[in-house]
Amino acid sequence: MDGRRLCWPRLIPLTLAAALGMAGTWLVSNTVSGQRSPAGNRPLLTPVVEQTAQPAIAARARADDLSQAFREASRAVLPAVVVIKAPNEMACPHCGRIHSDESAQEMPFQERAGRTTRKDSLAVLGSGFIVDSSGFVVTNQHVVASAHRIVVQLSDGRQFKAARVKGDPSLDVAVLKIEADGPLPVAQLADSELVEIGDWVLAVGCPLELEQTVSAGIISAKNRSFCRTHRARMLQTDAAINPGSSGGPLVNLDGRVVGITTSIASEDGGYQGIGFAVPANHAARLVAQLKGASNTE
Repeated sequence: MDGRRLCWPRLIPLTLAAALGMAGTWLVSNTVSGQRSPAGNRPLLTPVVEQTAQPAIAARARADDLSQAFREASRAVLPAVVVIKAPNEMACPHCGRIHSDESAQEMPFQERAGRTTRKDSLAVLGSGFIVDSSGFVVTNQHVVASAHRIVVQLSDGRQFKAARVKGDPSLDVAVLKIEADGPLPVAQLADSELVEIGDWVLAVGCPLELEQTVSAGIISAKNRSFCRTHRARMLQTDAAINPGSSGGPLVNLDGRVVGITTSIASEDGGYQGIGFAVPANHAARLVAQLKGASNTE
């Protein structure tokens, strides 16, 4: 009897350990195989590592999908985005006007020396985008309003003199025409009436003379109006917009233009997270009028 009593303290722990080990093995095997508990009404608990890994993997997949959408939208529109430039011309110190190169050559040497015009220097006025392969370019009216000569620089670096063919100050939209030696890449216009608050958008342009810049944001509001003389009801966005972005496209994740970046609300002239774009439908109407006129000629 004494010997048996001495064996019980050892036997009980060993038996419990064996039982617990067997139970643990059964739980793990059932969890891995996807079997249910004997009650059959709920699945067995999954390991903690697997539970925490699944949401992280799902979040990474969603982030990768969004990044891919940004990449594809950028690739679709960037070839059609242009920089609007003008010669660095200054007014004549005598008459206050800007003379053409031809008339400047006829000036006395002293008068020509008083001018600081640099033929080889171009100032960035803003951005724009090609909407027709024949060379129609959309930008803001305010970008080109004071320019005497306009140069359009393509994404591949080529530069063309542009003619101002139509402008609407009340909408702040202008259409230019360039003559290239072949078809040009085109940015497709979307129906801006279908844009919703919260939609992702990309602003593309030349902010602070940094060409081919892309920034992301959302549509913050629609139908913003600032004064009675401007008929456009603006799209508001928090995509980064800075001086030089004006006239560039605001595109959706399909790479189609929903707006024309036009202005920012800022106390210091820099990005404050409040930018505005003219709905693309206004530009579409101007372009349609120009195409209709050219077809009837």
